[in-house]
Amino acid sequence: MDEAAHDAVTARLPGEFAVVLVGIRLNRWWRLDHWLWARRAMRGLMRDLESDPSWGLLGSQQWSGARFLTIVQYWRSFEDVVRWSRVPKGAHRTVWTEYTRRLAASGAVGIWHETYVAGPGRYETVYTNVSPTGLGRVATPEIAIKRLGTAVGRMRATIDPTGPS
Repeated sequence: MDEAAHDAVTARLPGEFAVVLVGIRLNRWWRLDHWLWARRAMRGLMRDLESDPSWGLLGSQQWSGARFLTIVQYWRSFEDVVRWSRVPKGAHRTVWTEYTRRLAASGAVGIWHETYVAGPGRYETVYTNVSPTGLGRVATPEIAIKRLGTAVGRMRATIDPTGPS
């Protein structure tokens, strides 16, 4: 769906999935060299993930500003996140090792992440007058009418997609 949805739309994924929020923040503006390195490293990590669907990344979306970059990632499973991040000479391990060696002590750039596991009955989505974003970009869209017209109905529908309208 490229154009904004004029009807309310919801999106669901079957089973459990993982959501990772990861970001970097420039703490010391005079260390732009560290900031540029960190942004290039994040782009490299995303290229690695997007180049091989077997890693389990379903999709992602990012936002950035003068001092921050935030990426929301949707994964098939938490186990896929862990598997990708622990490859001994993989992209994540390489970047993390280099960050701790070159940048961490200066405090010029901060790195953070949060990981969540979601599944049936533990999430709901709605997009009205906007193209589906986030989970809506990687899940199956559906018009949010009848029981899908409320947050409670959408939450229940993630448990029982064939339940009463």
